[in-house]
Amino acid sequence: MLPLRIAVASLAGATALGFGLFAGCQDDTTDGVGGAQASEIEGVIYEGGMTDEALEALLEAPLKTDVEKTAAFTWPEPDAQISPTEPFEFCWHVGPVAQRSQPKSDSRLGLHFEPSVVEPSAFDVASRSLLGSMLSGVPAAHAHGTPVNGPGYFLVISSESEPNLVRVFTNIFDYKINDPDWEKMKAVKAPMTAKVIWADFETNRVLPEGGPWEGTPVTFSIAAE
Repeated sequence: MLPLRIAVASLAGATALGFGLFAGCQDDTTDGVGGAQASEIEGVIYEGGMTDEALEALLEAPLKTDVEKTAAFTWPEPDAQISPTEPFEFCWHVGPVAQRSQPKSDSRLGLHFEPSVVEPSAFDVASRSLLGSMLSGVPAAHAHGTPVNGPGYFLVISSESEPNLVRVFTNIFDYKINDPDWEKMKAVKAPMTAKVIWADFETNRVLPEGGPWEGTPVTFSIAAE
């Protein structure tokens, strides 16, 4: 009987050891797509049907740089002092934007002309504003909803003490700060930085040539009341 007892004890020890190793592996796993930590997207605001699965895919992928794909702000301007009276709207674009320059002339033909600058129509401005108000400030994630197809823009507003002060994942080129986040930003009393990282998605996954692309940061402050 002694050999049997030894065999049973050995088996029990091996089982316990295996369970301990398995439990240890369990502790090392992370949540979400591609191993992204759930804490990395906690508190993000989702707009326009964006999903946390797409955001996790964006955060997992290595950032790329391309001047033609860089997201840069049209507002706020660098080192802008923002009025504290009401929340404002972040606006950005992707790639270079035509700049106004001095009128040009062609002395050979006696012609004088202005460079062409494309401006958004009143309809474009109004429709974007209406869409933004309809989709504003959805704090809950949209996991397992309709998969994201097309561009997604991740706006990150940070301060020296809070790297994730406000974060928004949207499918449009602007975002108006909601009232609770506006109060949080006014309380910072120091310069803040905003940046947009974006990618092109197909069914919640970043396309092979779809980024994500590193954005150009802008620093701004909210003036004292």
